[in-house]
Parts: sequence; C-alpha cells; structure tokens
Amino acid sequence: MRSKLKWWLLAFRAFAGDFLRHVRYAARFRPALADKDTMRCRILLLNHQLEKAQTYANPKKGYGQEKLHDLLSLLEDYVTRFGADTLCAISVGVLRSHFANPAAYKDDACRKRWESLSSRTASISPPDPGGIILHDGLAESRKTDFRGILSGRRSCRQFAPGKLDRATVREAVSLAMRAPSACNRQMVRVHYYDNPDTIRGIVLAQRSDTQWCLEAPALFVITADECYYRDCLERNQRMFDAGLFSMVLDLALHSMGIGSCFKMAQKGTAMDRDTKRIGAIPAQEDICGLILAGHYPHTPVPTAKSPRLPITNILTEHE
Repeated sequence: MRSKLKWWLLAFRAFAGDFLRHVRYAARFRPALADKDTMRCRILLLNHQLEKAQTYANPKKGYGQEKLHDLLSLLEDYVTRFGADTLCAISVGVLRSHFANPAAYKDDACRKRWESLSSRTASISPPDPGGIILHDGLAESRKTDFRGILSGRRSCRQFAPGKLDRATVREAVSLAMRAPSACNRQMVRVHYYDNPDTIRGIVLAQRSDTQWCLEAPALFVITADECYYRDCLERNQRMFDAGLFSMVLDLALHSMGIGSCFKMAQKGTAMDRDTKRIGAIPAQEDICGLILAGHYPHTPVPTAKSPRLPITNILTEHE
C-alpha cells in the first residue's frame, strides 16, 4: 500500500506540473501580444486557417472576414515590434492568394493594409511564400525516392469518390507498424471507418462541421492503449508513438495514391467520450489523432502550400 501511495503522489505531482506548465505557456492563456513566440504561434494558425479555406471544393461566400482582420492586425504589430522576417513574407503570400480568391471576404481598407505589408517585406524572399498551388497527388504519389515522397505529399481535402480497398488499408497499416515504438511495446491501435454516418458522427463529436471532413470517404482514428504504459513518468509517450505511427501511415497511403489529411484530436472530456461511443473505441485507449483519407482526385486541385519556416527557427546546434 505504501508503494502504491508513493506512485499516486508522484502521478499527482507530474500531472500538476503538466497543468501549471500549460496555463503558464499555452497561447490560450497568454495575451496575443505577450511575446514574439506567442505572436508567431497566432500568425501561423491564422495563416493555416486562411490557406486551407482556399482548398475547399465549395468555400462559403465571404469567408474569412474575422480571420483576415486578425491576421492583418497581428502582422502590423509584429513588424512594428520585431521587424519584417520570413514569417511575414510567407503571410503576405497567404494574403495574396486570399485576395485572389473570388469567394473570400475582402474590402479596400484590408487590401491597402496588405499592400503596405507587402512593401515592408518586399526585400525578403522566402523559399516558398504562402498561398495555394494546384497539386497533382496521383503524379506525386508515383515518386519513389524518399525526398520526393516527403516533398510531394501534401494534406488533401478533396477526394475522388469511392471507398478504399480494405486490402490496401491493411497494407498501409502494416507498413505503419514499422514505425519506432517505445521499448517495442506496440501500443498504437487503429480504428478504420468508411461508413458515412459513422464518419459524420465522429467528426461532429470532435466539434467539427467542415464539409470536407463530413464527406471524406475514409477515417482512421489513431489511439494508444493506456495499459501499455508503466506509470506517470511515461505519460506523454503515447503521443510520440502515435505521432510516429501516423506519419508513416500518411506516407504509406500517399505512396499508394491515397490522399490524407491529419486532424488533431480534440481532447475535451465530452468530446472524448462521445467519439469513443460512436466509434466503438475501448475505454482504455487514448485517442491521439484522426486521419481523413480517400483516393486522390484525377485532376490537380487547389492545395495549401503550408511552407515551413527556415531551419534556423527550428534547429539549435549544441556543442
């Protein structure tokens, strides 16, 4: 009993530490202009939201008004405080494609603000400014070199009609099972759905009503079995294992001519409970992520560029 009490106390301290770190650093609890990293996070999220909206088959007329104003205001404040950089130039590209989209919200005042930002970032040449491209997923999936597979795979939000062949699904999951697993415990589980009503139910349980999600031909829910983790010191390992598994699964699907888009799992208690109930997912499995999938369209479709920041923003080299 004493040993069990020790681990209960250790678990409490560990999860309390997670909670305190979260409320101290997570963007939700920090003012929008708190610091450079918080601003960059919000700019990246707004970039993504405006960029992906341009890839929908039937975007809503006048979409993006609030997000457009928020992004312009953040960029103006960011440039004033920290100067223009690659992220700003990427964002200007996202805005350029937004203003070019006939369905997007735009007005003269916003356009002038964007033009002013464009002039302030004119000297910066990002390797890949933001926006959209026409992506031929079928052609890209035929590449065989590793670099080509990585660079050719992009999130797909438009799919050709038709269900995936179950043998292909099993082959893709079998390849994903080669992903690294902590101590080879193989705790990741995959739940596959192709019933439109079930997919719709799970997507709505995750508080998403985006049409392309509701109409996706296939859905993978990636989970990790909590029983395979020894104690609280390993509490975050399931997300690493599930993330590695999901990435290999995405690439395996791409190599087979199947498009996919990774969707993070919403982790509210009610969301989690409803998703498990609709998807018949056992209670001890922790939902780690969702992958919507389907055959690539036969013709190129608008796809978000989702450019990456310079490696200097990512890599810190130590002695």
